Amino acid sequence: MLLGKFATAVREKIRGNQAADEEEEVKKELELYTRDGKFYILVVESDEELSGPLAKAAEKTGCEVTVTENGISCMEKAMKDRYDVVLLTLTMARMDGLQTLHNLRSVGGSRCRDSKIYCMLETDEKRDEDALLKEGFDGVIRKPVQEAILLDIIVKNAPKKMLPDDEEFLQEIKDRAAEAEKLQKYGIFLSTGLQSCGGDMNLYREVARTFAENYGDAVDAIAANLFAGEVREYMNLSREQRESCRELGIYRLADAFDDHVNMAKEEDLEVAEIHFRRMMEEWENVTSGFCDWLGMEAPDSRIEEIFHAKNNGIRLPNKDVLERVELIVESLKENEVMQARDRITKTLDYALKETVRHKLYIARKEIDYGRPEQAVKILSAML
Repeated sequence: MLLGKFATAVREKIRGNQAADEEEEVKKELELYTRDGKFYILVVESDEELSGPLAKAAEKTGCEVTVTENGISCMEKAMKDRYDVVLLTLTMARMDGLQTLHNLRSVGGSRCRDSKIYCMLETDEKRDEDALLKEGFDGVIRKPVQEAILLDIIVKNAPKKMLPDDEEFLQEIKDRAAEAEKLQKYGIFLSTGLQSCGGDMNLYREVARTFAENYGDAVDAIAANLFAGEVREYMNLSREQRESCRELGIYRLADAFDDHVNMAKEEDLEVAEIHFRRMMEEWENVTSGFCDWLGMEAPDSRIEEIFHAKNNGIRLPNKDVLERVELIVESLKENEVMQARDRITKTLDYALKETVRHKLYIARKEIDYGRPEQAVKILSAML
């Protein structure tokens, strides 16, 4: 079984570097009985990277799948053949998904008036999903469409006589789709993550748990290297997090880490600092999603600690901040670590710029971790 590096590391940690006697077998193929004919699906999507895997996943179940690229060609298909399910992209040129839906439902000669029609939105597309359902869609799903959600759509709409008799298996499909939909709201694609774990749901849960539990230490480490100007280490840590996210099916966050890898390659850490908060917000969102799904207590928000800490409301001029930082660095160089830590804490009592507060906070963390030399690098970079 080929597993991703992160999943492999977690499995070895759990199982003491010894292969399990047997892997959990959770993947079953849904094969529709075809003695009474085929189940027909029409996919309306111009992006072959999205439509190809979607069609392949549907065909594995025994469905007959047709792919077309826009609303006009969709109507041409619907005038000739009836489809049980139509998966319709909302944003299209010339005839958008909403107009196509209305035409499918009302145009004379359309053979898809009673078809189940699902709206496919982009991953981050902001739409009122309830309003789309009122327009006549039977459901709203996000791209890329996860296999678990696709299987659930097929099971919901295929005639019962075409489905397997295994009720427990059909319930597994329903439950898996519900989990996939829940995680997808946080930008996590369960089907992709499961592939990295060889289809082992228990292993995926443990990988997700490890990812969530590591959040605090990981964000502190990556921030420390960013503010200390350690380009290579920052790039390596960002790359590691990017690969872990890709294995878990966390697309948005993986893309954010990829951006930071490229910033580090270009030695443009000032730009990375500007965008670091946005990446942290997505990171915390994903971590909260996993914790919610796993029934774990979410870790304390690093954003709240760093950017929204309570202060006395007095804003220090930049000159005064730099003077304080110089004193803190001097204390650290003289090995007066606790004095330096106390000076950082007192400075954090004031209203500071977000980037200044973040650097002081991370420097104090490095002191707490027993790495005062790293704190010196972070603070010296401010002077």
